[in-house]
Amino acid sequence: MLRRFIVAGGFAVLSTAVTAESSLLTVAVDEYAEFTSSTAPGTTVDVLGTLRVLAGAEFTPDNLNVGLVTANNGDGNEDPDALPGDLNGDVYFDGGAISSSVITTGDKTRVFVNTFSSAASVTSEGEFFINAAFGVSGAYQTSNRTTIASGATLTAATFSFSEAGSPNAVLDGTGTLSAGIVDFAFGDVSPGGPTEIGTLTIESAAVSFADALISVDLANPAPSWDQIIVNGNITAGGIVLPMGFEQFTAAELEALGTITFITADSIAGEFMVLDPEFQNIYDDNAELVATMEIHTTSQSVYFQYTPVPEPTVLGVAGLAISALVRRRRA
Repeated sequence: MLRRFIVAGGFAVLSTAVTAESSLLTVAVDEYAEFTSSTAPGTTVDVLGTLRVLAGAEFTPDNLNVGLVTANNGDGNEDPDALPGDLNGDVYFDGGAISSSVITTGDKTRVFVNTFSSAASVTSEGEFFINAAFGVSGAYQTSNRTTIASGATLTAATFSFSEAGSPNAVLDGTGTLSAGIVDFAFGDVSPGGPTEIGTLTIESAAVSFADALISVDLANPAPSWDQIIVNGNITAGGIVLPMGFEQFTAAELEALGTITFITADSIAGEFMVLDPEFQNIYDDNAELVATMEIHTTSQSVYFQYTPVPEPTVLGVAGLAISALVRRRRA
């Protein structure tokens, strides 16, 4: 007979093995648990509170469900009043041997991969913060933010955003994504982060940017900008959203010349700037002071700024971008 191992009462240190006889582990709503033991084959772990997996653990459940409305709410029954947006759940992979067959997360959830971990597949509506090597033998699909930190690697058979079209679907960070097939459609690829300039590395034989948004931040002084390095082949077609160039004078942009922000072994197709008016740069008096063009070659994508006479501090007019900017989650 299936028995449930339920964490409730505020805090628990799970130092007893979750056996086949108690093969459903539930961390209830608003509860906190530290796991330092082992799970048996066939175990399902439901997290509606906070679960931290620590050194010494052998965390190998067949299913890890985080913040799902179908998850147990801590009293042995599903909560009929709970909606997906009402449920939270945080999971921290901080130590131990971690290998979950299937990871499924709901909205308003967070998973922190802070030590080497693996899974068979990931389907996520919540946020993933990858701060160590994370290997997924199958598909990794998300409709929310995935952040890969510097020095960390997300490895998967395939990487894609959900066609559901969540405005929060973002891949950012300064680490490495390695996958056999990468499809960025319906998402935002944003190297670095909302307040950080950085370089995102992608290792894949086939990377599609069709129907994707590519957010590129520029910073000044000490000119720097986001970059995407693809060790593989790109199918272009995405829309580029450059931000921050209003910090430069036309003379400074002229000194920079070209600003290369994507490189790859090969690129088929072209990228576009969000709005044609975005190519015209005006000063505060609505005078045209420079133009910007995007160029796609067989191995790189770059901006080319061309100033007109009387350079001055730049202003930007006519940016009809509010809808797509909302894809960038502050």
